[in-house]
Amino acid sequence: MRVVYPDASPTMRALLDAAQLALLQDFVIYEDRPRSEAELIARLEDAWGVVLGWSYISEHVMAACPKLRVISFTGTGVSNFVDLEAANRHGVIVANTPHYGDDTVAEHTFALLLALVRNIPRFDRLVRQGHWQQDPPGRQLCGKTLGLLGTGEIGSRVARLGQAFGMRVLAWTAHPSPERAAVLGVAFVSLEELARNSDVISVHLALNEGTRRLVGRSFLEKVCSSTPAAARLCTPMLWSRCCAPVTLPERRWMSSKMNLYPWIIRCSG
Repeated sequence: MRVVYPDASPTMRALLDAAQLALLQDFVIYEDRPRSEAELIARLEDAWGVVLGWSYISEHVMAACPKLRVISFTGTGVSNFVDLEAANRHGVIVANTPHYGDDTVAEHTFALLLALVRNIPRFDRLVRQGHWQQDPPGRQLCGKTLGLLGTGEIGSRVARLGQAFGMRVLAWTAHPSPERAAVLGVAFVSLEELARNSDVISVHLALNEGTRRLVGRSFLEKVCSSTPAAARLCTPMLWSRCCAPVTLPERRWMSSKMNLYPWIIRCSG
């Protein structure tokens, strides 16, 4: 049975366990991404199983690869990379990698947050241009309030990191409970209360019909009417569509991990 990794890279190949690969009698790995769906189909034509990186497997791909029975996605959020309804119709089992990157994403959240509140990208650029400038001054996180939308595996890790920085943590979740609040050391609050009382906001929610457009104009207006600080929104697709070009009375920074620069709103005042 042939297993194909159609869209790897030299870095990913180096991470694979040679001993485990040896157990697969017919394993094929490509160290680049297919340039088209037709090229993806050509790579998967005789595949029984697929180790999937960043390509999208549509129903058309499944129909063109009748031997395909298993797709194992190397991450979470598999619905963004596989047509799950089509997989069910074609009898293809789809698996993901639970907890992939939980710590990495939480740590990266704070890497970006520190860069944001300490103005690191701007000051780095100025120093490289030969300028030494300390305005605007950075803000410290200790003593500030961190607001979290979502307290799953990643959100709960971000909460612990925030507490290590000396931050108070507020959180919103669809299913709050006193027991979970005690375990995480957070206070569960409403969206409005979180928007009005957080100095930093970080969003860690799966995109689904329950969360789509959860963060909208009214939420951002409440954020920008509260105390000046830094806010970070990490899932642009949760924004209401009308909020992409929104202009608000600026009081803080807001940025998106997924696409940092186009989603920055700078608050003046």
